[in-house]
Amino acid sequence: ILVGLLLVTQILSNFFTAVLPAYAKSNGSLSDISFFFVGSAVVGLVVRHFFPHIRQRIPVPRMLILAFFLYSFGVLSIQMWPTIVGYTVGAVGYGVANAVFMTAFYFVLMRKASPNQVTRISCLYLYGIDLGVILAGSIWSFVGVYTSTQVVFGVAVGLALACAWVLTRPKIRLAVS
Repeated sequence: ILVGLLLVTQILSNFFTAVLPAYAKSNGSLSDISFFFVGSAVVGLVVRHFFPHIRQRIPVPRMLILAFFLYSFGVLSIQMWPTIVGYTVGAVGYGVANAVFMTAFYFVLMRKASPNQVTRISCLYLYGIDLGVILAGSIWSFVGVYTSTQVVFGVAVGLALACAWVLTRPKIRLAVS
């Protein structure tokens, strides 16, 4: 389950690099997407800096659920407002979500690792990230070619909300606690 959720978060995270440039170009806002990429990276750095303090106050399952909702909000804001405002709001939602996804999953995977397993688990974690990049390009391109932009955005939001729902299941919550 954890590996599957990690993979899905990577597919979701790479949605923006796979879809956003073409979407922005089609809306005449290609010059505005730099605000999204820079903004989401800066927000991600800030969240990662404060993650240890946040982790002490908010359980990991709750953080992940919130991250999936923020991700959805980021996607929807870009679809609704393909302007600098939408990209900036989207950057905040995505920046927080991605930082929580990456940091929380790494924490969950590593906390139960014995010293002998650290290297193996770290490599598997990075493997999952790379595989997510490969799958994201294929999935988002396929969905985009055979449907519409609205469907692509809808699939991203639906997938994120489905992951949030999965995290509400007691056995799953226990696995990521």
